[in-house]
Amino acid sequence: MSVLNLPVTVNEMNTIQSKMEQMSLYGGISVRIVQSNVEKVVIRVEQMNLRLGVIFNKKELAARARKVIEPILGKVQILYWPVVFQPKIDSLDKFWVKDKMEYYKLKIKDLALQLNIDENEISNILSGVKPLTKLHRSTFFYFFYSLRMGNSMK
Repeated sequence: MSVLNLPVTVNEMNTIQSKMEQMSLYGGISVRIVQSNVEKVVIRVEQMNLRLGVIFNKKELAARARKVIEPILGKVQILYWPVVFQPKIDSLDKFWVKDKMEYYKLKIKDLALQLNIDENEISNILSGVKPLTKLHRSTFFYFFYSLRMGNSMK
């Protein structure tokens, strides 16, 4: 992708590149110029991970991208392409859930009460009788993520 069409100096472009790298490294947010010409710039901003412990919505991601590309604000039309965080849950299986339960010293009854899921359903998932659905994976991911965040705040 060529950024030669951007109405910025070399120093301004270096500043933008530096801010992009910092946002990725420290915030887990990728900001990239995916298209540019003399009239408009398309910025893709994606939350890659939960490094900061916060899940940003599209508006919040666009606001962070604006901070990165300040030198071109007002010079061209800017279109934001925000992509919210999506956990990689396909690899979560019953063994992952069991490991997390062991780590947090939780029993099936604890999960059933806190997630409002029937104990038998959780037992069937953990024994392999019932498969983990995408909804189950998401539920377990965010439940254990919230436990981790809660423990880190203590």
